[in-house]
Amino acid sequence: MKDIALKTAGAIFLVLAFVCTTNAQTLVDIIRADQQQRVQSPEGPILKLTGNVLLQTADLTIRADSAWHLTDLGEVRGFGNLRIETNREIILADFIRYNVNTEISTLTGNVIIQTETTEIYSAEAVYSFISEIALFNKPVWLRDSSGVMQSDEGVYFSQRDSAVFRGNVQLADSAQYIEADSMFTNRKSGDYRLYGNVYLQDDENQSRLRGDYIEADSTGRRLIEGNAVLRSIEDKGDESSSQDTTWLQARKIRIDSDENGNNTILAEENVTLWEIDFASFSQLSRYSDVDERIELRGNPMVWYQNIELSGEEIDLQLRNDTLQYLTAVGQPFVAQDDSLTERIHQMKSDSLYVGFRDDQIQEIILSENAELLMHATDSNDQPDGAVSVRGTLIHILFEDGQADRMVVTENIDGEALEESTALKERLLPGFTWNPDLRPQRPDTNLAPRLQPVSLTPPFSRPASVHMSEP
Repeated sequence: MKDIALKTAGAIFLVLAFVCTTNAQTLVDIIRADQQQRVQSPEGPILKLTGNVLLQTADLTIRADSAWHLTDLGEVRGFGNLRIETNREIILADFIRYNVNTEISTLTGNVIIQTETTEIYSAEAVYSFISEIALFNKPVWLRDSSGVMQSDEGVYFSQRDSAVFRGNVQLADSAQYIEADSMFTNRKSGDYRLYGNVYLQDDENQSRLRGDYIEADSTGRRLIEGNAVLRSIEDKGDESSSQDTTWLQARKIRIDSDENGNNTILAEENVTLWEIDFASFSQLSRYSDVDERIELRGNPMVWYQNIELSGEEIDLQLRNDTLQYLTAVGQPFVAQDDSLTERIHQMKSDSLYVGFRDDQIQEIILSENAELLMHATDSNDQPDGAVSVRGTLIHILFEDGQADRMVVTENIDGEALEESTALKERLLPGFTWNPDLRPQRPDTNLAPRLQPVSLTPPFSRPASVHMSEP
């Protein structure tokens, strides 16, 4: 897929070159030359011009140290210190082969194409003066008011201020840095289509993106598809700190920004979320900067410390990036690993609320058809039975992260269970416990793979070596 854009652009270039071919030969006027000589060659008659050459057609002027005009071929070849000017661009090079009929030129030797908004540098180029399309088969470097781009090869569409770049593509501007195997961009609108090994560093939003394909535009919209990864970094002065980092991974991630810079992040298919305090897995995740709420759908599971929560829908409410509370509906089930008894505390209900304070659980409220199974220990921290409780509502209050009090209302039922090894296998209906599915902090190196893009041009004019006449 990454090759299609460049091949298509090349095909467009050839089509335009064919369409632009005319039967009438463009007139070339010799405005100035220190010396003129007519010679005969196997290619037909040649007018050789030497010294301070200035040629002119209806659309452009060519300045060179020397030039040949091959009248039968309808071709001009210019040598040394070339400067081609039109009403839209200036081109500098060491050598030009210009077809006066198609107005397509082959340029070599430290080629620079300058427009009102853009500068492009390459060792060689094929350029159509009619369509204003440039084809680069050698490394190309582009600079405009927003930043710089470079790649192994590319096509530039001057009239649309668009480009297709391929091979070690890099872009750097004031707000972001991009790498990809290939890229299509409209610089005027700020739209990008990036293919293969895509990495995007968004400094304005303190985020890093990676995927097989990324779309981006000037509004802040980002679409990442295929092995999508988003790393968000809270600005606390230490980018490498794991406690200030959120990792989101999915098949597809979409980021939209409003006029105030608030983001909405939607992730789909095998979505994993990791923060230092909690982690989750679901098939769909939505987060809004405005609400500071994470919505998990599609068999979601959430892990907090040694607790696992599952349900049909789970929402996590944050405030200043700190977890305040979570809610779950659709037969939520809570399982908590007890390291002392090596048993699983269990809770279930129709809906669930968990409140947090200072990064610790403050309360749990089980509503409708509530039931729990809590294992107990003796004074020596050995297993000592369990308690089973049922009711319409169960409210558990915590102190220093430990259950301190429990209130049960309506339809109260339950029993104390004597210690037995069978208690380890006692499970409430709907039991689920999947610690192996808990996402871990990714060990991926979400960083640039290429050397920093050069902010200065690869060469300057005039070149130190010029191509002379054969």
